[in-house]
Amino acid sequence: MVDIDKFITRIRYESETIGKDILEEYLAKYSIINTLFSSGQAVPFLFDFTNHTYPFFCNSSEKVLGFQASIFMTMGLKAFIGNLHPDDVNVFYYRIVPDFQRVRYSRTLTQVKKLRYTFNYRFKKNDNKYIHCLEQDIILETDKYKNPLLTFGTITDISEYKKDNVIIGTMSVLNSANEYETVYSRNYSNDSKIIYSNREMDIIRLLAKGLSSKEIGSKLNISPQTVDKHRRNMLHKAKMNNTQELVVDGIRQGWL
Repeated sequence: MVDIDKFITRIRYESETIGKDILEEYLAKYSIINTLFSSGQAVPFLFDFTNHTYPFFCNSSEKVLGFQASIFMTMGLKAFIGNLHPDDVNVFYYRIVPDFQRVRYSRTLTQVKKLRYTFNYRFKKNDNKYIHCLEQDIILETDKYKNPLLTFGTITDISEYKKDNVIIGTMSVLNSANEYETVYSRNYSNDSKIIYSNREMDIIRLLAKGLSSKEIGSKLNISPQTVDKHRRNMLHKAKMNNTQELVVDGIRQGWL
């Protein structure tokens, strides 16, 4: 298993620090979350990349993760990583972190500030039993080198729906239509890259919601004819007969 200190060093960015006034502004903004989510199924938090601490961790963590929020706010990232499944830590260190960094550096600074990270992992609760968690993070503050300084995220227990150990990592960017578009997605458990393009991934996810080509085109700001062309290309790549088979296959493999 990867050493925790080694893992933390890999994602530490020391080029800048977050101003105290800026941090206090975010803390004031998100303080109401404790009231809204204290008995919920999700755990919102703020994460400071410059010192690997959690300036804010919702009280719902005791219900969802089995630990009081104060433990994570006091001990920082070490407390969290120490409870991840060892196999998942390896995947994050050797594959997800490098991939996410590469994709982030390929985007403009404006796009980076609109990125959303989504990934799943196994977390060990205080009863030593693992649960399946889905984490989603957005970047609040960056340095001039596109490194995240402060992020807001949520952790949700998805054990009721997640029955395998497949790890999926996805990056999306908020577009002009206020919709998240996939810019990267990968199944890390079988180490096979998804065969579809990012645009095709956007389309297949909307197909899974039951949208027509016209409706998808409207959401993605492309013509229905372009959507249909993407659908034909996906069928050809997957050697399948219809889009229903594409959706079923995506669900079966765990990336949809």
